Amino acid sequence: MLYHDLLERKKYLLKEIQNLKHRLASYPAGELICTKNRKYVTCMRSVNGVYSYIPKKDFEFAKTLGEKKLFSASLEDLQRELRAVDAFLNCYQSEPSKVEQLLSQPCYQKVINLSFQSASEDLEQWSRISYETNPSHQENLRHSCLSGHMVRSKSEALIDQTLFMHKIPFRYECALPLKDVTFYPDFTIRQPQSGKYFYWEHFGLMDSPAYSQQAFQKLNIYCQNGIIPTINLITTYETKDHPLTTQTIENIIQEYFVF
Repeated sequence: MLYHDLLERKKYLLKEIQNLKHRLASYPAGELICTKNRKYVTCMRSVNGVYSYIPKKDFEFAKTLGEKKLFSASLEDLQRELRAVDAFLNCYQSEPSKVEQLLSQPCYQKVINLSFQSASEDLEQWSRISYETNPSHQENLRHSCLSGHMVRSKSEALIDQTLFMHKIPFRYECALPLKDVTFYPDFTIRQPQSGKYFYWEHFGLMDSPAYSQQAFQKLNIYCQNGIIPTINLITTYETKDHPLTTQTIENIIQEYFVF
């Protein structure tokens, strides 16, 4: 989970570094050097090691160089953080996932599953009994989860894993008959205390115009059938530059299902 959060952080850092470099390029050459002699502050401009005094009448110029100095310091901080993030990611990528190694062993998976069963026996049984699933493109079910599900994306795997570890009863891609159409929501979830149904759709390619248009059409059909975002429909979104984070998933689960 930390790995995905740091990938998002890296993208943010790269963008901010680029913005700061572009902004710094618009400032005049030189660096502001300030010294204090008793109660007086002297402002100097340093260009390639050559210092020149900035008189009081040019204080606006000193302020401009002050802004530049602050942005330069911010740039150094971001670059230092980026180096640390890169070092972690390079190390992390070289190590296989311990969870995936564990899930590859059915004997462990069976024992661990028993530890995360839902508190409600009826809801636990509901989540386990056979149900109609999405028959479309089952070859894309490539990501194994601790719950036993095979899902289509890493983001869905994160949602699945977080729901499961919170002992929240749910189904993956369970058939949902609506007017004139059957949907297969990514997750059909039961609120542990009330048993109320919630549906969770994750839209993972929102930077694709065709995909986003289909997503909005799907949301419209949901609304026509009384399944409304924030009421009984949870939606999350993702683009290449803005992946779904574990913190977002955790916040949603805390808001809707953990009391």
